[in-house]
Amino acid sequence: MEWCESSFEERWINRDYSIIKIYDFENGKETKLTSRTKYFSPAPSPEGNKIACIRYDEMSKCSIVILDSKNGSVLKEIFKP
Repeated sequence: MEWCESSFEERWINRDYSIIKIYDFENGKETKLTSRTKYFSPAPSPEGNKIACIRYDEMSKCSIVILDSKNGSVLKEIFKP
């Protein structure tokens, strides 16, 4: 199961982030996949090896990002033309 949580930078109260977390039901382990990001609405692939989510940049431009579910690295980013 994947979800996002709100987070903020402690020194700058106006700077907020969202993080993607994963929960493994088999071993009861919760893992923080990303940090200091603006990813929303995570959705796993049927195989569970990728996660699609929405990203907003500093200018509030939107894109779809495909993440590796093992390490959170960006595999692909799709921008709206």
